[in-house]
Amino acid sequence: AIESDTRLRISSEMRELAALELLTQAGGTAYKVAPHVNQDDMYRAVYDRLNKGECIGIFPEGGSHDRTEMLPLKAGATIMALGATAANPELGLKIVPTGLNYFHPSKFRSRAVIDFGQPIDVPAELVEKYRQGGDAKRQACDDFLSIVADGLKQVTLNTPDLETLKLIQAGRRLYQPTQHSLTMAQQVELTRRFIKGYTVYRDLPAVAELRDRMADYNMQLRYYGIRDHQVETMRVGRAEAGALFVWRVVWLLIMGLIALPGTVINAPVFVVTSVFSKRKARAALAASTVKVRALDVIATWKILIALVLVPFLYTVYSVLAVVFVRRAPTWAQTDVIKQVSTMSTVAIYLWAWALASFMSYTALVFGEQAVDIVKSIRPLFLTLVVGSEHTELLARQRQELSDDITELVNELGPQIYPEFSTTRISEQLGDGLTTHSNLINESADAFHRKMRMGEQALRQRINSTIGSRQTSPQSESTEETPLAGPSEDKPNQRRGSKYAFNPPTPRTMETLNSISPMEFLSTVTGAVLGTGSPSAESSDGKHEAGSQFEQTRRSTPEQKKGLFYFT
Repeated sequence: AIESDTRLRISSEMRELAALELLTQAGGTAYKVAPHVNQDDMYRAVYDRLNKGECIGIFPEGGSHDRTEMLPLKAGATIMALGATAANPELGLKIVPTGLNYFHPSKFRSRAVIDFGQPIDVPAELVEKYRQGGDAKRQACDDFLSIVADGLKQVTLNTPDLETLKLIQAGRRLYQPTQHSLTMAQQVELTRRFIKGYTVYRDLPAVAELRDRMADYNMQLRYYGIRDHQVETMRVGRAEAGALFVWRVVWLLIMGLIALPGTVINAPVFVVTSVFSKRKARAALAASTVKVRALDVIATWKILIALVLVPFLYTVYSVLAVVFVRRAPTWAQTDVIKQVSTMSTVAIYLWAWALASFMSYTALVFGEQAVDIVKSIRPLFLTLVVGSEHTELLARQRQELSDDITELVNELGPQIYPEFSTTRISEQLGDGLTTHSNLINESADAFHRKMRMGEQALRQRINSTIGSRQTSPQSESTEETPLAGPSEDKPNQRRGSKYAFNPPTPRTMETLNSISPMEFLSTVTGAVLGTGSPSAESSDGKHEAGSQFEQTRRSTPEQKKGLFYFT
């Protein structure tokens, strides 16, 4: 706050050396003064709208950002509310807090949830203080601003930093409510409750212990390059993983062929928006003190560029289509081209524009399905390379962590939310909204369902053919070892995880990186056909395969300890 022409009060500590040198230089520090702007006309227009019974939408933070907490609110909203009510006591003005919660704000077709909070009445005592003017008016605005801020916090996600938000989101994903499917609105509300619970109980030993275990689990996910929801897909044997790998690659090719035309015609949009938005984000980060990754800038510029570039490209494509039909060479004089050439130029142009739009939307819908398939291939690849005995340990660790988080939430939840009940989660969180559907979305979903049905039939056939899968001594010992349970002599002590992460040795990673595509394909084929069982050995105890990849895949217990070792 500026106290005088020569004195400035800083609200928070500055640690950057450049800023400290600038503030402590001998000749003083020069600063800019924002000129006074007469806003009487603006407030008068707002009051007129409110007196007519209309609504005013305002973003009280005064700017966009991608922080995990709200910025300090500007006083304009409170001045509007108090001023309008002071001038017209019968107005009955209410403020409705509205929260915008994004899942992936910088990506096209990403999801968002809009939450509406409880309407806030304008307190009569604050209106009276506002009428007095001076310090009383300023105090009334500050008090009402605090009320509005509390209302907004009830419909937004606020954490002190990004790491805390990631931790909360990981805990929410691992929590197991009664029903296993939550809408987007329910996910946001559940995350908000997790934030409140973590803020209250973060210093409890049980919470601190789970926090460390979740950090270790997230580290393993980053190391493997997978996400939490993909862990369960790794609980398959090599034969199943190989068959699913081939099956999904086939479906990926089908989805890719359907999305290819639209992807090609929109490739300039993807390239230009990506390059320019990232360039603008770097510039915004350099000039801002509140942005974290400038995702809001990336999203803004993607929209702005696409709004101009997409119509321009479709216009160019439509003009080229008209020229091609009117001047088609001899080899292109097909029956379709001849029939289209009988249409007017405007009709050809409009049909070409509509076709480009249809191809683009089809590419987006089927492309999203293809991206999901691509993400699901890596866990199968890891299962094929490192073996199911290692990926099974990661899945067990997740299940143990999920059980403990669910148990702790069910224990502490009623202390914060008296109406808490593990059997009424959906009723407490609300029903949320469902997304609409259309022919293209339904077609893509039908393709996805067919792929899943085929996978289930394929896995059943493999399991019935192979029967009970043979396991190595190391795997058998892992299977027979029970999960650590609560101590009998200390019933209130929560069990600790028995899994500790030890990354692969450099030599192991060098071996894995040296796998050629042909060696990998031969391994997949062997797993699908059942000819490459990881436990298959010759009668003298030697490994049958001679390739370097087979030696790694069929390693001894000592070699496996250097690969992915859990204690």
